Parts: sequence; structure tokens; C-alpha cells
Amino acid sequence: MPIWILGQNANIYAEKVQLYKSWPNPINISIENENDCSDFYVTVNNGKIENTDCKYSVTPENAGPVTVSVYRNNGQLIDSKVFLAEELVFDAYILGMPGLDNDLQNVNSFSHSPGLGIMHKEISCWDWDIRNLHYDLMIVKADNQIFRFKSETNSFSSEMKKEFEKLKSGDILIFRNIRLNEFRVKDLILDIQ
Repeated sequence: MPIWILGQNANIYAEKVQLYKSWPNPINISIENENDCSDFYVTVNNGKIENTDCKYSVTPENAGPVTVSVYRNNGQLIDSKVFLAEELVFDAYILGMPGLDNDLQNVNSFSHSPGLGIMHKEISCWDWDIRNLHYDLMIVKADNQIFRFKSETNSFSSEMKKEFEKLKSGDILIFRNIRLNEFRVKDLILDIQ
């Protein structure tokens, strides 16, 4: 749901309710009776703003308030709007099994999965290479044996897959310290049923 703020004669609104740190967030700006965005300029106090053919994108540098200000070319403030930026935290999922909840019942399908993927409920697409996903995996067996793996890619290694094939009811998989570039990903814990 867009947020609309009507100023003296400016509209400043974001397509999403929330802005995200280190992520390009679309901001729409229109000035009443102005069809040419070269008649005004836009600034932000946290991060950077880019203008491509009068389409704006704000990339906050820090979590917290972000003030978007619109000025006439003579320096006169037309309007400003404060948005709140928060950390962008993704959810992890098993590739090929995006609807999987925390109870893993089909070990055979899981052991053939290529690796981890990430998603966010408000971001439907991006062009990053998730092969750069880093994570730690801990397999806790029902008999209290523990196997640890560290991965520098989203793909499951052959050693991991060998252990996946041996999974039994009561075992637990813990994917933690998951990161993609500077973005954090929530831990993923799977209980084998």
C-alpha cells in the first residue's frame, strides 16, 4: 500500500511502507504543474538518491530516519518527507522446496536439493548471484553426534549430501550465520520427522 504525503504542491511517496538499508528503494516524486523533473532537485540525509528519467531510488546507508527533500532549482524547499529505513533480513529456504516448513518429512527429496536460497516477503526479484551465500551447517543426530560444515557458496557439498542421505527421524539440521554480501539471513532449523 503506497504512502501518500501531500505537501504545498509536491507528492512524495514510497511504493513500500518500509525502506531498507543498503537496498535501492523506489520513491515517487511529482510536483503540481511541473512535468519536467529538471525544474527541481531531490536530496536525502541518509544514503544516496539516484534519478533515472525522473524515477527516483533511495539507498539508505544506515537504519533509521531518512528525510527526502524536494527543492526548486533556486534552492527553495518545496516539501520533505521522513521515511524509516530498517535492516534488510532475508529468510532462507531449501531450493526446490520453497514451501517447506520446519518439519522435514521427505528426506529423499531434500538430499537431492542443490542448496539454499533466500527470499524476502516484500522483494520479489533482484539480480544478485546467490552463489555467494555463506553459511554454517550443523547436523545434530538423535544419538547426539554432531557434524559441522562451513560453506562459501549456496550449493550443498557432496559431503553434506552424503550426510543428508543418512538422516533419520529425530535429527536436526541447523543452518546459521547465513549471509549474502552485507545482508543477514535468518537461521533455518529443520527437524527430521
